[in-house]
Amino acid sequence: MFQRALVLSAGWGTRLRPLTFFRPKVLMPVGGKTLLERWLSHLDGCDEIFVNAHALSPLLHEHVKAMHFNYGHLRTFHEPRILGSGGSLFAMSRAFPNEWMIAVNGDTFFSRPELKFIFSQIDYETPSVYLVLRNESRFNNIIVDAEGFVRHIRKSFLNETELARGYRVLAYTGVQIFHTDLLVHYGAMLAKRLEPAYSSVPFMDVMEIYTMMIDDSVPVRYLEINDGLWCDVGTIKRYIDLCLAVCDGVMAGKDVILEPGIEVSSTILWDGVRIKSGSKLDKCIVTDGVIVDGMYQRAIITHCGVWKL
Repeated sequence: MFQRALVLSAGWGTRLRPLTFFRPKVLMPVGGKTLLERWLSHLDGCDEIFVNAHALSPLLHEHVKAMHFNYGHLRTFHEPRILGSGGSLFAMSRAFPNEWMIAVNGDTFFSRPELKFIFSQIDYETPSVYLVLRNESRFNNIIVDAEGFVRHIRKSFLNETELARGYRVLAYTGVQIFHTDLLVHYGAMLAKRLEPAYSSVPFMDVMEIYTMMIDDSVPVRYLEINDGLWCDVGTIKRYIDLCLAVCDGVMAGKDVILEPGIEVSSTILWDGVRIKSGSKLDKCIVTDGVIVDGMYQRAIITHCGVWKL
């Protein structure tokens, strides 16, 4: 198992607003657990797990503090500026040189990532990068060959030569395993390209770093997993679909009170919600601690107001 893991969670979550006004993406509840808690269970065995934060950073820090009894190896750190996936991994790699590390997108869901299988496929003797991929037609944009190597990133269509060679197009799951020395070297190259006189880490996309490696004939490998349920929880629709798939129609968080004589269907209730008698909810999300009294359909109900879906 790896010494260290990083859960990437510093984005603004603009596509999930208004939900991300109240919780950062990584704290979105799915089936009684936050996305962060689900990743912690998948990453069990790492000596240290880091979570970076920017938007709603104090809320994330308080949540992690409350989890410390069960997850003493969990650390948060605040990014004053959003660095992007590349900037965050570059900074982390500089802090921990010459080791293997795993990083995951905190706003993704995996029901069965089978990480032990993934770890057994890695050649730890040769510094490299491994992207965990799967076949998801909506997101397929990583071209791979039959020998286990990534050929192109963010390219969705195969030409005749690529088809004849047995190339395929797969989707990036948000899980990457890498040797930190490679991220330091190519991250520094990209940083200088973006800001020639840079004195701090600039915003960088990690896929640009990996593209540079591929162009430089440095192997970027892939591992494919198609079992289980996977979701990029990047929009409200995807979040709703995921929750209802996991919970079979209604998801209720902690300390939810449902009074008699209510009708609730296809609805997501966060922690501390109270639904008063006579209320009817259909296809709604109710955020933490809200008392609902009335009829709502296709709405996000919060302390601050109601948004139509």
